[in-house]
Amino acid sequence: QRSPSFPPFVLFVRPWRVTMSAGDIELDEVNNKVIWRVPNAECQGVARDECLMREMDFLGVQVKLDLYPQSCQTYSRPVLRLQNPDYANVWLSFKVVWNGRQLLNNNYIERDRYWEHPSPIQAEDVEIHIACCDPNGRHVLQYSRCKFELEEEKQHRERSEAEVARLHALINAGTDQATTRARRLASSAQKIQSKWRQVLTRRWVLRNRSEKAWRLKQTKCQAETRYDAILACDSLAKFLEEGKLELLQKAESQFEVAKKSDHRFRIIAVVGLFDKGKTWLLNKLFGVNLPAGKLCTTRGMSFLWIKERRMLLLDSAGVQATVNYRKQAVDAIHDAMTTESLMFRVISRISHQMIFVVNDLTWFEQKYMEMLHQNYVQCKTQKELIVVHNLRNTSDLKEATELFWGQVMRCYDGEASHLGGLNFTAYRGEEAPPVHHIGLCYEFSEAGDKFNAKNRDLLLQSLEIGNRLGTTTALTEMLESQLSELLPKYVNIETNAEDSLERSAVSEQAISVSFEQSADCSDGCLGTFNMHVPPKTSRVTTKARGIVSALGEIISHNTGFEPLVNIYDKEMHRFIEIECPGVSEDDFEVYHVPNGVKVVINKKPSIKASEVREVEPIRQTHGVWMQEFTFDHQSDGCFQPCDEPLTLENGVLTIMLKKAAPKRLRPSKAGAPRFDVGQGLPASPAGSSFTGCSSWIKPSELPLEATGDAGEALRPDPLASTAEPALEMVGRAAGA
Repeated sequence: QRSPSFPPFVLFVRPWRVTMSAGDIELDEVNNKVIWRVPNAECQGVARDECLMREMDFLGVQVKLDLYPQSCQTYSRPVLRLQNPDYANVWLSFKVVWNGRQLLNNNYIERDRYWEHPSPIQAEDVEIHIACCDPNGRHVLQYSRCKFELEEEKQHRERSEAEVARLHALINAGTDQATTRARRLASSAQKIQSKWRQVLTRRWVLRNRSEKAWRLKQTKCQAETRYDAILACDSLAKFLEEGKLELLQKAESQFEVAKKSDHRFRIIAVVGLFDKGKTWLLNKLFGVNLPAGKLCTTRGMSFLWIKERRMLLLDSAGVQATVNYRKQAVDAIHDAMTTESLMFRVISRISHQMIFVVNDLTWFEQKYMEMLHQNYVQCKTQKELIVVHNLRNTSDLKEATELFWGQVMRCYDGEASHLGGLNFTAYRGEEAPPVHHIGLCYEFSEAGDKFNAKNRDLLLQSLEIGNRLGTTTALTEMLESQLSELLPKYVNIETNAEDSLERSAVSEQAISVSFEQSADCSDGCLGTFNMHVPPKTSRVTTKARGIVSALGEIISHNTGFEPLVNIYDKEMHRFIEIECPGVSEDDFEVYHVPNGVKVVINKKPSIKASEVREVEPIRQTHGVWMQEFTFDHQSDGCFQPCDEPLTLENGVLTIMLKKAAPKRLRPSKAGAPRFDVGQGLPASPAGSSFTGCSSWIKPSELPLEATGDAGEALRPDPLASTAEPALEMVGRAAGA
């Protein structure tokens, strides 16, 4: 058959032949036709009321053909019968040709179809052609079958509804029996629940027992791991009072703390708030047995060397730990805050990778993470922060997933890991490094079994592939450099001047830290970091107020004078603006230094506390502020003061420098003496900082003294004043 929507095509059908004892059957499914050939020998051996039978699949249903060669009870001549219950009540027209003669049939809607031959069978083979005249006969039969099935389904549904009604009637009739049955069901449910609670309790007890047995086995099999080195910085006030920090190292340590390493190593730091599981995480990641728990406290900066991974683990004391108020000469809270801030900044600078451990993420911990990430961005350091969410009180799988989504994935832009689990990478901008979030759950739980092992392996892999080179610098050199750079931001120097105690800010050159190794390390002390402050009579104290921590937290008000400084370029000039309200022309001095200036401002207190009575706490800044502004001649160029370099207006001191154009050097004339740079000059007097010139400069081009708008002379640096005779000698020789 072909559909009307398609063009005509030729379909070749290979009719299939069924051979049985009663003749052969040939079916033509395309034309809905069947041909039955019966030899005459088979027909002659059949008596009256006996038939030859064949079964086949015709028009999509199983049918049966009966041939009565002689006659049957109803008919006196040969008869052909087509039997199938699906043909009942279906109006179908058949064309039957028996040995070339067409037979008639009028029972169109009966179950069985009969065709009678007009004459007895002669001595010849029988060939019967049966064709369905209705082209949609197959579909009609299918519709009939579906209709029959629907009727049966309807009858079945009616019988079911009747049965349900009968059951409802029985239930309503037997109310007492139903009540008794419900009571028994409730009692059975209570017994099942009680039994299930007992099973859960038994499982919980067994789990706790297995956990305790595992911990006991780990404790017995593995001895306690000791740190390789500890920087005992417990109190910044104690360090300033004693002037030294002890560096402890165990005798059997394989890591050379004070020597440059022959192989590169990486520093992996673990930081976070107090009692968040930092040491526990190190034990799980690297298979060590460091002392962990609520009764164990990490001291200062503790280092552990993992030789096979070339990693130096840095375990830090937790932030916001409990402080001791007994016999404290300083404010315990203030001392703890400044100490934690200093240690946190040192750790963030010397570490190659940092892991921040949190429990349930709060806005306070988010602030810590944000400020640490901003420090990396401002320093242009490509360090990727890893945040480990230690969900140690979460054991349910669904709860862990929803908690991680609500605290991390819903709050930050980024992408979840394709590996699944509690892994998320937060996007912080094109130029900022990403922040990785990894979740860990309670170890002996369903969530812990699903996430912990996979996430720990992922974390170890991230540490392995991140910053593979590391450094070869000695650890003591790194600590020495960072302490020398950061310590001036946290302390003040108190000196006696004119019988009054003045507090001045510490410049970067005024304080330094150096490491001194001990000759005898039998007591475990490898050496000390000693603080050097000139002059020796100075007293160093922590800034009472105004310290801004590495995390951006303002501890309190600062009494030390720290003006705001802005530096910018305009056309061919560089401007240095210093906001110093309350400073007069006699309170500041500006010196010329190579490719820059040096500024000293002495701001006097406007209110003398000894002469007034405080109604509220007096908040004012005073002291001596000193700063050198020198610029790199290769990147910024050469600068020299202008003709009018200084102005003081509205409490803002402005220093203007102009860029010096490069000058071409020419050889000296014949007969004139040649002077090499830095050679042939008189030796500088003792204490002078002059060591020679870095380029050929005429004396007239050195603006050793100029007058500004404020009337203040721009004076040369006193330490470099002894270089004037040498420069004048160079000028006279050049003129000759």
